[in-house]
Amino acid sequence: MSSGEELSDLLEGILERIDLPILLLNENQRILYANSDFLKYFGKDTTEVTGLHINEVISIKGTTDIFAFEDTGPPFDELLITCKSGSVEKEFYFCGQKFPLANGQNGLLIIARDVTLRRKLEQQLQESEEKYREMVDNSNDAIFVIDKNGKFLEVNRKALELYSYSKDEFEKLSFIDLLVADPDPGLVVEQLRDLAENAENKCVEQVHRTKDGREIVVEVCVTRMSPGNQTMLMFVRDLSFRKQIQEQLLKAEKLSTLGAAISTLRHEINNPLTVIMGESQLLMIEHEDLPEKVLVRVKNIHQMGQRISNALMKLSRFVKSEKEETVELAGIKMFKLNDD
Repeated sequence: MSSGEELSDLLEGILERIDLPILLLNENQRILYANSDFLKYFGKDTTEVTGLHINEVISIKGTTDIFAFEDTGPPFDELLITCKSGSVEKEFYFCGQKFPLANGQNGLLIIARDVTLRRKLEQQLQESEEKYREMVDNSNDAIFVIDKNGKFLEVNRKALELYSYSKDEFEKLSFIDLLVADPDPGLVVEQLRDLAENAENKCVEQVHRTKDGREIVVEVCVTRMSPGNQTMLMFVRDLSFRKQIQEQLLKAEKLSTLGAAISTLRHEINNPLTVIMGESQLLMIEHEDLPEKVLVRVKNIHQMGQRISNALMKLSRFVKSEKEETVELAGIKMFKLNDD
């Protein structure tokens, strides 16, 4: 056996022990050698592939003339290739290096790494991140990611809408800039850290100011991104609408209580008032010969009773939210209970 043959056998033995698909092509891109890993991946044997053009053995998608021998530089770095042989489709990173052949010509030694599973996982991760991003952006709460100093790292779409800042503007701000009060920055960040570490209550109510100067009442909830991580995840819920509803409910409750009190008051006053007005009217009708001074006083009693009755009726309508006239006295609007 010649030294050339011994060297060839030694090289083949080395290539067979490498646990990666390996090809050796000539300048015409025909296969001179394929190791057992390559044959195993594509279900071929040596007699089937030797001498064939690379494209006759595997179908390479999305690339043309990838094995050209034009440059003499370093091997190409991890060129992503999608290969198909029969029903088998895999993705590889191909790394090629020019290789001198015994006939004085150049060949191309190709080492391939199967990254099919890795690429699938990367795609799943990307899809997962896109779903996460979509979920975050469609949240009804403003969501922030802030660093240990309170600087904004990420903001969602609701945060941009609620505070009227752009994403670029948020990158120049910190959480302290949203507060209406002018607190100590270090103290605020420390309070946020305490909230993030609190196992029972991670939320606090605050008043924030938006870019256009509006003051909004919000609920801020804070948690760590991960154990030991100084980055914090913050959920901010606008409570302005809820506060308005609460105020309206409180007002309705007060009016309900007032209505019950007025109903009782009307009942307690109307009974004796009816007697007063009835008796005064009878006096004016049946005793026309009353002295003028007495008759004037009886008429006054009847008129005052009528005013009291009208005032009670207007109070009842006010509680039922009927629109009534108001009068202004010394700059203060007051409910008008009579027509005088």
